[in-house]
Amino acid sequence: TLAESTGGVPKLRKLILELAVRGKLVEQEAGNDSADSLISAIAAERERLEDAGDVKKSKGIPALDDIDRPFEIPSNWTWERLGNIADLQTGKRMKGGARTEGVISLGGEHLNPDGTVNYFVPRYVTEEFFDSMPTGKVKQHDSLMVKDGATTGKTAFVDELPHDGKAAINEHVFLIRPYSPLDKRLVFRFLRAFVAALVA
Repeated sequence: TLAESTGGVPKLRKLILELAVRGKLVEQEAGNDSADSLISAIAAERERLEDAGDVKKSKGIPALDDIDRPFEIPSNWTWERLGNIADLQTGKRMKGGARTEGVISLGGEHLNPDGTVNYFVPRYVTEEFFDSMPTGKVKQHDSLMVKDGATTGKTAFVDELPHDGKAAINEHVFLIRPYSPLDKRLVFRFLRAFVAALVA
């Protein structure tokens, strides 16, 4: 069997992930709610946050083309750009390099292969620099994704913050903060599965 063959378990895991993101892992029932109602609720929440000044107003995110739909999905699912369903941010580093103390500054080296965050790699920005950052301040239950370089696509979920409750990201990492009513952990799991399916 596939599971018993050489390298079978990783292959089986990739197959399951690919089937899941394509909607083929379980039977799709005709009575299931359409994704359109969820997208409408997310759009209303995003507009509320924009009006309150809690997130930046979206700047004309382009519509999807056929090339943006890499495979067929169930009829009650829908493709949507990540920027329409989540607040996407990136951060920056201080000039002169990382500091030896202050607020932890997360880069790709802080994202573990198992999807957790390693706060023990000593990269910091000063408290003053952190306070001045308009974006890139990490909150609990954010998803993080490396956006460039050799580890592009590596993801992690922020289960908890450091003991001081503060963390920033540098310019090589995206912070992904899904809008309600999306389940933040579910979005993270989908992102990991989607990336794994693309590189399989």
